[in-house]
Parts: sequence; C-alpha cells; structure tokens
Amino acid sequence: MEPVRLTMRKTALFFLMISMAVYAAGCAPRKALLLGEDFSSPGRALAKLEQQNAGEDTLKGVSTLTVTAVDGRYTVKMALLAKRPSSLRIEEMPFWGLPDLFLSANEDRLKVFFPKEGKFYVGKPTRENISKFLPWGIEVDEFLALLFGMPPPRIAAAERLEGRTEEDLYRIDAFNSAGKLGSLWIDPLDHRLVRTEILTEKGDVLCEVSLVSYGPAGDFIIPKELILDFFKPEKTNILIRHGSTEIASDEDEYLFDLEIPPGITPLYID
Repeated sequence: MEPVRLTMRKTALFFLMISMAVYAAGCAPRKALLLGEDFSSPGRALAKLEQQNAGEDTLKGVSTLTVTAVDGRYTVKMALLAKRPSSLRIEEMPFWGLPDLFLSANEDRLKVFFPKEGKFYVGKPTRENISKFLPWGIEVDEFLALLFGMPPPRIAAAERLEGRTEEDLYRIDAFNSAGKLGSLWIDPLDHRLVRTEILTEKGDVLCEVSLVSYGPAGDFIIPKELILDFFKPEKTNILIRHGSTEIASDEDEYLFDLEIPPGITPLYID
C-alpha cells in the first residue's frame, strides 16, 4: 500500500502547487501601462491627437444611422458632407425617390428642408434646434470633431487638463474655471481617441461616445463607427456606421448653405 499512498501524496501536492500558482496570479498587481513621450503630460497627448486633423478637407460619406430608444428602433441611410470646424450637410436617403430631408449647418445658420411636406426651417445651429431634426442634440462642431476622430472642441480648449492611466487607456479630464468640461480616453498603442463624453451646460453627462473600427478615408484614418449613448431626456443609443468615405478638398461652401426653393416660405425656429 505504500506506493499507492506515495502516489496520492504526490498528486495532492501537485494540485496544491497549481492552486497556489493560480491564487498568486490572481492577486498579483496588474502590470503598469507603459507610456511613451507623447503621454508625458495630458497637454502633449492631446496635441499629438490633434495633429491628425484633416484641416480644410471635407469628409464625404454614405452612412447608416440606427437609433434605439424606449419607443422602438429605426434605421435610415444618409449621405453626409462634413468640413471642420462647423460645416455639415446631411441628406436622408430613402430606398427610392428624392431624399426625405435636406439639412445644412454652418457657423451661423441651420437650415432644414422636407421636400415632401414643402417645409423649410431656418434657425441658429444650437443643440436645441439640432435636436428638433436629428436624434443627437450636440453642437455641430462637436459632432464634426467626432466624425474625424478628434477631441470635442470644449476639451481641446480647456484651461486645465489632468491625465492618468485607466486600465489599458490614457484618460484626460478637462476643466475650466467653472468646473469640469468632459473626459476622453486615448488608446496609447495607436494614439487614437476611443471614447469621450459630452456634458450639458450644468456639467451633467449628456452622452458618452465610443469611436471604433478606425479605417482609411483618403490619407486620413477616421472612426468608421460612432456609438452615442444619451441619458437625457431619455435613454437613446445611436449607431452611425460609414459604408463608404472619402476626403475631398474642392467642395464649394454653398453646399453647406441650403437655398430656399422657389415658392417656399421659410419657417424661423428662433
């Protein structure tokens, strides 16, 4: 019986060693995230991110918009033109026929035309006005920055930045004299913006944005998917997925300023 006891002891000792190794691995501290010179300060990390700015070029794309809210889910296709800092044009594309919606926005004016209804709206490009026609209620310059994978302008112009590692990402919190402006997260492996948040004027989180599936658009790399999670006034998830994108440098400015069709009386919303 002695060989059997010896074998049992060896087996028990083996399993004990395995258990201790697993326990030690689970209790060991996570390996610290190694950051390069670009992350020596939050300001430097943000400046590096903004170096990828498309400048005066225009993003042209055909995208799918999927909105999931408490009252259901719907998907539409849209054509868009986007030129930073605040020039935007969107056309909602039905399966056939003319677009159901034309929208243009620039620094001064928001214009929206519903051809089937014969209604043309004009107003300022504010969050409140934009939310009347699009499912996202954020400023045009904020939305355009996200399309290009850039930080929201409020964060980019912050008076004070704080940076730290958070799991495998680098987090930047932005502040001014009135309080917090927002946060963003950068993947240090490729120095791309992967998440950010947009706050209300009162400092509450209006929405959280995830930027994923980066891919080429001309000479630039942009997120091919944006996921916007809104929490107010009700929970809404918005997915914008680009089917095709390109960068153009010769788009006329008139494209971002819809003309009022003959015989149409504009409705002013301010």
